[in-house]
Amino acid sequence: MPATPLINTLVTLYVNTAGDLNNDLENNVWFADTDGDVANNNGANVSNYLTEVTKNGNITWVGAVKDITANPTDYVTITGITPLGDLRNKLSISAEPSNPANGNVTHVNARVTGNASTDPLEYSITFVVSKINNLGERHWNTFTIDPKLRISTTQ
Repeated sequence: MPATPLINTLVTLYVNTAGDLNNDLENNVWFADTDGDVANNNGANVSNYLTEVTKNGNITWVGAVKDITANPTDYVTITGITPLGDLRNKLSISAEPSNPANGNVTHVNARVTGNASTDPLEYSITFVVSKINNLGERHWNTFTIDPKLRISTTQ
């Protein structure tokens, strides 16, 4: 059972940059949020990862390398959050890396403007994973994953 939703929450997208992202993305991605909810590859389906936040709350997404010590030149950057379906009218994106109103190109910020919903609402996260290969060349790939968001009245 998820923790009581916070007014404001941070969702961290962890990526195992050493894994086979092209063929097994879901088993190389983890989510965690400030409610203490965690989804990983130990049987959890990250496409159904659910973050709960209250109406008028703020939500911030950030990408991170799962094992930065072993992969110090890798990075994960969220390049966009796309509300889908009913969430399009309930989430106001205020800053994306391409337009960093907050001056921070690593975070995506949004305000929850819509009413509470008992159903999980769909959105997609697009992110770039960058690595340096054994020839010293930087390569990057873009990926998308579709977690869920629920707007709660509980504070």
